[in-house]
Amino acid sequence: MKCLLVMGLLALAGCAATPTRPNNASGIVYNKGEARVQKAAVGALLANGFVIGRSDTDYVDGSRPHKIGLVVGSGGESAAVWLSPLGPGRTAVKVSTAKSLLGILGQKNWDAEIIAEMDKSIGPHEGGGAAAMTMDSPAEPQSEPTTGTVAAAASPDAPSAQAPLDDTAAMTQAQGIASQLGCGAVQSQGGSTFVAPCGTYGVLIDCYDGKCHAMHTVGIKGNE
Repeated sequence: MKCLLVMGLLALAGCAATPTRPNNASGIVYNKGEARVQKAAVGALLANGFVIGRSDTDYVDGSRPHKIGLVVGSGGESAAVWLSPLGPGRTAVKVSTAKSLLGILGQKNWDAEIIAEMDKSIGPHEGGGAAAMTMDSPAEPQSEPTTGTVAAAASPDAPSAQAPLDDTAAMTQAQGIASQLGCGAVQSQGGSTFVAPCGTYGVLIDCYDGKCHAMHTVGIKGNE
């Protein structure tokens, strides 16, 4: 019975809710082109602990991994960003967070944090300053992007018991993800882990179980 309960909890932990595109608000507008805003959306999700699931020209989504011990902790939210070009140099954005059934008490709405990170990346949206969206009560505080070597910044949420890809296939897939995110050439950190420079920060990419995944941002120094 205990084993069945644990298996049931793990199954629920893997079921993330799907964000719904907001229809009751006009969203916000950036005085930037769609490609630049899309890159900022990807960076904002990564900076807030989301693992990117889909990254298209007009849509980005991701989910925050559950923290599971004896009880299910925080994490489990999914977030999506929709982009609509409004003409040369202007892009409309809508953001939505969805909470999963399991661990909902430790979850929160990340809309405002995502918008705030986008503002930091490409400048304030029309109407100024902070994102005008409601926030739930805070969950756990977010850690700052890790600086220094990637060995010290390895994601604790990455699966550890799954087989990595071989070096050539992993680098090819990792570079494909980096290119989608608008980042530069990936650099191997040993094993199945890579870092791609994206301007003032880097993106940690981990390859396992036959696929590569953008995990989170890391600090980089100079031309590293």
